[in-house]
Amino acid sequence: MDSPTKRLKALLLSAGVMLASVFAVVGCAARGTAAGAGAAPTTAPAAVPAATPAGPPVAPGEAKGAAAGAEVSAGVAPVAALPEWPQWRGPNRDGAVVGAAAPAVWPKELKVRWRMTVGTGHSSPVVADGRVYQFARQGEEEVLIALDAATGKELWKTPGLAVAYEMNPAARGHGKGPKSTPVVAGGRVFTLGITGVLSAHDAKTGKLIWRKDFSKQYPSTSPLYGTAMSPVVVGDLLVAHVGGHDRGALTAFDPANGSVKWSFEPDGPAYSSPVVVNVGGERQLVTFTQKELVAVSPANGKLLWKLPARHH
Repeated sequence: MDSPTKRLKALLLSAGVMLASVFAVVGCAARGTAAGAGAAPTTAPAAVPAATPAGPPVAPGEAKGAAAGAEVSAGVAPVAALPEWPQWRGPNRDGAVVGAAAPAVWPKELKVRWRMTVGTGHSSPVVADGRVYQFARQGEEEVLIALDAATGKELWKTPGLAVAYEMNPAARGHGKGPKSTPVVAGGRVFTLGITGVLSAHDAKTGKLIWRKDFSKQYPSTSPLYGTAMSPVVVGDLLVAHVGGHDRGALTAFDPANGSVKWSFEPDGPAYSSPVVVNVGGERQLVTFTQKELVAVSPANGKLLWKLPARHH
């Protein structure tokens, strides 16, 4: 193990308890309402401050993400000028907005260009190729909606996937999700529902390409408080932590057909989204599992290092 990796592990070990606690509070405070909510509760990205972000090679460009929820609104900047924001926390999954110039004087109120009711949940909208994609719950169904970024016009909506779900009593105020943010790459939109159903849709038409529910692989297909990790595209692989409490696998899929390319089975998923970083010249996929913080090789899923996720 090289010295940069050792330094990263030492920093994570010293800071992990505080960071995990802070982001756990933020995640629990986010509640799904009739007006929707923000991004899915996650923790992994905050735990890798020493590494250089090396986001997946999805559509280039960066921009501010729009607010998620029942209403999606644009501000005063021309919508057509918005660059890509194709996944959770932006092109590099680091929340950084590069090349955007804030106005010298902010208006008292931002002008709403359009507004569209989409449903409830914690899933953030994403922007790619002039479209806004929103994953939401409508009644007892999960739907993916594509809107024209300039006008808010609905371009398509997928047939609803019936998801009968009862939240854990300790988290009923969170709502029934979905909590995971979609990722757009290679002309496809990938979603991960509250019960752990992973789907791929054609980005232009909304047509379902493939779907997996993992019910035959794991006793439970979501953790105790519902699936809350946003998938990531790394090179030619789609990565998601599937399964449920005490049993699951960080898994890489072929984006074209959903076939499994590699699987790493440490334990069940956490409420955390993977990030990709460069450490000592080595590309690493870093995420929390139920019991540990792990880094694996994006190419083959080989474990590079791990740390216990401490609880106090």
